[in-house]
Amino acid sequence: MIERSSNVAIADVAIAPDADRCLVDVDACVQVLQEAYDSERKPFRLPAIDLVRLQDNTEDTLSSFSPYSTVCDFTDNNPEAFNKIFDRFVYIGRTLGGILYPDSLDFIHTFTEQGFPLYINTRGVEFEWQRYKLDAASLGAIPTAMTTARDKGLEHTRNRVVDEHGVYYAPQNIMLRGRHIGLAARHIIGVDDYKSNLVNSPSDTLSVWLDRPESRQNKKQLKERSLVLPPHVQTAHSLQEAAEQIQEYIKDLRK
Repeated sequence: MIERSSNVAIADVAIAPDADRCLVDVDACVQVLQEAYDSERKPFRLPAIDLVRLQDNTEDTLSSFSPYSTVCDFTDNNPEAFNKIFDRFVYIGRTLGGILYPDSLDFIHTFTEQGFPLYINTRGVEFEWQRYKLDAASLGAIPTAMTTARDKGLEHTRNRVVDEHGVYYAPQNIMLRGRHIGLAARHIIGVDDYKSNLVNSPSDTLSVWLDRPESRQNKKQLKERSLVLPPHVQTAHSLQEAAEQIQEYIKDLRK
């Protein structure tokens, strides 16, 4: 049973964009990690690796590629080498940029400046890698929900609460700097690049499938393109377009 803390106000609308391929360019992350690895490997006598080639070869088999696990394997659990490489990764990402898509910060600010709760809703089995990416993208100050659920839409539906306050959603896994963040909203609008994360999302709330033309899609995403989206899920080709759709939806709610 989902419970809401008594001191958490119920917002009308909250925004929950995905991280990978929505806010964060995962291919750019791989390239930056490659640069970090190359710059730090020689003092530790680590072998040369080609993360981009390994990524392509792995995703061609419909398997998920983990640059994080790959670097862990090649550092042979050497904590000093590992820390040097990932500290360098964060440093390059923060100072040179390029990890965030150009429209990501505008999307975030569009809603946070209007007072809407916003959290990053990301899926993965390697939470440390997700944290490194968000840190390198300077998004570490934004509340984040990390899940291993294969169907984020279904997980979101299960966060539905019906009580004396009405119908609302209360995610339980939102964190900020190691602390749990309570949040409850009558409508939580998800933005995701995987159709499969949206087909089972709550039908009483808008969701947005983000189909970026500039984002290289893996075979799993290409296979999903034939999935038919339900009426409450709209398609956007940029976060700017997604923001416009969401703002229009919010206007309709307030009528």
